Amino acid sequence: MSKKLTFFSSIILALTVYSSLCQARTFVKVPGTGIIMKVVAAFDNISATSKRGIGKAVFYKMGMLKPYFVMAEDHLYYKISDQQNDSGKVGYVLKAHTRQWNTREGLRFIPSLLAMDERPTIKVWKDLATISGYARTGDQVKYQPVFGEEKLRSRTLTRVLRPYPVIGKKIVETTAEIDKTIYNVLVPAYIPETNIRTDLTPTEIRKVISSITFCIIFDATASMKPYALDMANIIEGLLDSLLRNRTKGDIRAGFIFFRDIGDTQPYWIEQPMKMEVATDMLKNAANKMSGGGDDPEPVLDATYLATTNEFDWGDGTIQTGAKKVAIVVLNAAAKPTTIGLSSKIAQGLKVGEVANLLNNKNIVVYGLQAGEEDTGNLTNILSVLTRTTDGEFYRAETDPKRQFVSSIDSMMKETVVDYGKKGREVSSYAIPSKDWSVLPLKVVDADTLIRLREAAEKFEVIDGGLVIQEGWMFEQNALYQEQVLIGKRTLEQLIRLFNILSDMSIDSTTIKRAARKNLEAMIGEKISKNAEIQELIEKRMGLHFNSNILSFSFELFNGLLPREKARLQSRIGRAGKKLSNFLESAASDFHKRPLVWMKLSYLP
Repeated sequence: MSKKLTFFSSIILALTVYSSLCQARTFVKVPGTGIIMKVVAAFDNISATSKRGIGKAVFYKMGMLKPYFVMAEDHLYYKISDQQNDSGKVGYVLKAHTRQWNTREGLRFIPSLLAMDERPTIKVWKDLATISGYARTGDQVKYQPVFGEEKLRSRTLTRVLRPYPVIGKKIVETTAEIDKTIYNVLVPAYIPETNIRTDLTPTEIRKVISSITFCIIFDATASMKPYALDMANIIEGLLDSLLRNRTKGDIRAGFIFFRDIGDTQPYWIEQPMKMEVATDMLKNAANKMSGGGDDPEPVLDATYLATTNEFDWGDGTIQTGAKKVAIVVLNAAAKPTTIGLSSKIAQGLKVGEVANLLNNKNIVVYGLQAGEEDTGNLTNILSVLTRTTDGEFYRAETDPKRQFVSSIDSMMKETVVDYGKKGREVSSYAIPSKDWSVLPLKVVDADTLIRLREAAEKFEVIDGGLVIQEGWMFEQNALYQEQVLIGKRTLEQLIRLFNILSDMSIDSTTIKRAARKNLEAMIGEKISKNAEIQELIEKRMGLHFNSNILSFSFELFNGLLPREKARLQSRIGRAGKKLSNFLESAASDFHKRPLVWMKLSYLP
């Protein structure tokens, strides 16, 4: 197939998907079930738009924890309705701005108990392993909850919010040898301050902040060979420090070597590499150091190269967002302006101009004097470069070689340790969700803000508010109850099924035929004769019973002895009556809305 034909085929496919998204009037089912896919807003300021696309007109603001029903989807958007029927308001929302809720279940709080001072506190654990560890040991220090009352704002928020969506549950045994249900839920965590919202995970945030790329700008004249070998040993020692401190960052070093303009190969660049490789590279480079003399060195030209694309800081790669640190090492004298060492460098740039370019690129400069004497401009140039970029200038005094080793060793190690610590501290404030992490702006300085913005594909600063988080909670029947979201038609079909199965006035064959027809209407598909009734209802309709009352097939029902069948029909009849009582009591609620919350205890 030609490239042109493939291109037009792609366009036709994209237009077809877009057309189906816009025209869809049915609802999307959760794969493998008959449950209509639902989503909730991931934040408290999400709106559905009248058309797909950023900046389109807002159609309606999505209610916090309110279920919205998915009518169609493409790779970026959901087409949603606020009702499970054609009368609902239809709009479009980015998938990244929602969380899926693919069960009927939720935890509904009891307002009168929630307002009491003497009640159990609400706690949410971040994952199954943590809450299971707490259940098993009771150690809340090791297995501490990730959210408490201060984040959930339960007293003021939960009473006006809808039930917490349940997306899964398990039974665990506690230290008291009591089985308890734990719920995987979506909860609204309240974040009061201005925040950063990014697609980076907390682990990725830590790695970005802890990562450093060193650009070592080194005078490569013959007199600097001993200093190069010393620096290679320092980098080798830094590797041991990295292992001891278990830094989560990616630490790399690249080099810009420079000499006089008249020397053979006046400069060369070694792009950033892992530290263990940099050690051997620098030792080899030391053997190439030659030339030099009394002429001042073009250090400003070499430093300028760090602001051009000749030196690859790693933007757009794994190093995107890494801290940019330039280390300028000079022996004695420096040229006062740039001389055009490369075709990319304008002649005559003064130190202040180069320093501003570095600062604009968020590059911090550390300057090191590798010799006793300043025979011209060294102190001035390194002082301006380091002061403008918030770095530091290390002067040589009585013992320049020893001081050089000490200064660069402490500087590099402290830089790695400090940024590793910052990464650990800042990432500890990040609250993760499915597609986003939210980070308080107050814990981020300007440098970190720039670097995270560079590293993230999605990044924005937002006002404080509610963010929907996934977590795990223990059952607390005194505070909240598990309920199911059910429609009137579904409830009537379920009651009809129970009434048919419990009718002792008709024969088994008639019961089987009528009940099967009713069940097929409920789940929307034909069923086999050996299919288990309860399994079909739970899988296709998302209604999970509290007992095994319908754990049989229609064929098995026919094979029961009269006494066994009568006893079972009596149980089924009582269960149907209980559901009928709820339908009657919820009549006014169903008149107002198509779906209502029903206590799980109403299910048999």
